[in-house]
Amino acid sequence: MGKKNKLIICAALTGGLTTKNNNPNVPYTPEEFAEECFHCYQEGASIVHLHAKDPASGFATMDVEAHRKILDAVRAKCPELIINISTGSAMDTPEVRIRPVEVLR
Repeated sequence: MGKKNKLIICAALTGGLTTKNNNPNVPYTPEEFAEECFHCYQEGASIVHLHAKDPASGFATMDVEAHRKILDAVRAKCPELIINISTGSAMDTPEVRIRPVEVLR
């Protein structure tokens, strides 16, 4: 039997600076994140990389509660996905950037 190649797909759903003005499919709300993650999972992704967004402005946020709502929605719809929370935020201190990971892991 031949050796099988394995593939891991990581879908990056948003960029820190990307908004709906750049692409109308960029998720802002927890429900939008869950739906987009589900689409990625259906297409074979096993990991999603997320930049939480402020639903009102579309700007990236390091707010723990915004992350919690997104993670809860994604986990409810796609419990098998591995979620990678972004810590990339040039506007925040390292302590602020890592806080969602520390609290929500």
